[in-house]
Amino acid sequence: MTRLFPRTASAATIFAAMVMHATAQAGEIRPFEGYVLRMKENCTAVIYYVPTAESFHVVTTVAADGETAVRFVSDLTDGQSVVVEAAGEPKQPRSGVKLTRTGDMLHIRQIPIETASPAADTRQAS
Repeated sequence: MTRLFPRTASAATIFAAMVMHATAQAGEIRPFEGYVLRMKENCTAVIYYVPTAESFHVVTTVAADGETAVRFVSDLTDGQSVVVEAAGEPKQPRSGVKLTRTGDMLHIRQIPIETASPAADTRQAS
């Protein structure tokens, strides 16, 4: 059997090779159109949506190089947004993507986040 991709290629990497590659900070996509976004040096997101009668069924697949991909699914109605972030070590920069449905389009905006927000202190006072 001939392999088109090496065994170590992640699902997101393989899918990315089959869809449009976007390098801009923002964009918009049409139904069933793929959008590839480099979230961090070793982390890629692949985004597409399928319109339904009530909403856009948005699928975001995120994978770090050589790791198992994780899929986030959202159903967005007009005016709704969802944010997917790739977090790093504490106090290190993070990055993410904001997906917003406006009418018949899905808008994509990369959101670099300069510093990590402080984690909430969940310890009980004694």
